[in-house]
Amino acid sequence: MSEEKDKINHIARYLNGNRDSQTLSNLNKWLAENETNQIIFDEIREIWHSLDAEEEKKRFHVNEAWAKYSLWIDQQQSDKNQSLFKRHLIQATKYAAIILVAVISTWLIYDYNFNNIQDQSFIADIPLGQTGTITLNDGSQVTLNSGSRLTSLSMGKNNERRVRLSGEAYFKVAHNPDLPFYVEVNNINIKVYGTEFNVDGYSEDSYTETTLIKGKVGILLNTGAEYIIKPNEMIRVARDNSTEIVTVPTAAQKIDWLNNMYKFKNQPLDEIAKHIERMYGMKVIIEDQLLAKEKYTGQFAKNEYIDIVLQRLVMTSPFKIDYDIKDEQITIYRN
Repeated sequence: MSEEKDKINHIARYLNGNRDSQTLSNLNKWLAENETNQIIFDEIREIWHSLDAEEEKKRFHVNEAWAKYSLWIDQQQSDKNQSLFKRHLIQATKYAAIILVAVISTWLIYDYNFNNIQDQSFIADIPLGQTGTITLNDGSQVTLNSGSRLTSLSMGKNNERRVRLSGEAYFKVAHNPDLPFYVEVNNINIKVYGTEFNVDGYSEDSYTETTLIKGKVGILLNTGAEYIIKPNEMIRVARDNSTEIVTVPTAAQKIDWLNNMYKFKNQPLDEIAKHIERMYGMKVIIEDQLLAKEKYTGQFAKNEYIDIVLQRLVMTSPFKIDYDIKDEQITIYRN
């Protein structure tokens, strides 16, 4: 079913106005496979243009919609009366279109923007390769990076605002001295005094970084210690609670991901690989451990084809290396 979901993503990009060459190529290839695909696409496009997309986003849940669609397909394929299945093909594509539009609508939430979240509790998950922005009911804005999750723990209850983060996010917190704002991430709590800051706290990394753009935040360790950082400062807290505070000449350099950019300086290849996985939604395997620790300097943008990014690494590597891409997996090896 993962291949089918990829096709849905291509349709979603196309309907939302993303007409890059890769999207068009994949969509046209799918449409050319058979007439049924064209019928399904026409149905989806007709429904898409007639519905209120904002309302649909509120009504549908991607996993539920996909489960219903998968169950229906399984039932049809196991039906012994194959002629009946053929006779109801057009009717089937209409049903499939409705379910697919539900999936597409929810996918667009991940890819672009969440509606204002008015509920007191929520969980926002961002798939690999996507970003999303949430406006909370207090007016605060949170932009989530690829592969991140934000969970509301208390938005007004207990005289506080509290969320839990797994991954990376940029916060613009609305000032309200009567309702302090807290971010729980890994082994730290961030106490917000009304500010803008970035938090990089993926669970698979060995540290959590908080970079302050403006305002004031306090970093509360589980040991009870608190560190206050100033604008253009970044604090790195390791899993053993050891800390390092450094001055960042331009704090915005730490949040290039907001502009779909990733810059790295003297960074090991295995660390760069993590960012490639998050930005492109592909698994990266480095076969040589010495190669994995070799450091590189450079940058790449999300709209660059992955082959261009990898070729740049090949050209700048002190080793003779190459790569393969197969089934959404990148393998980097010595040549």
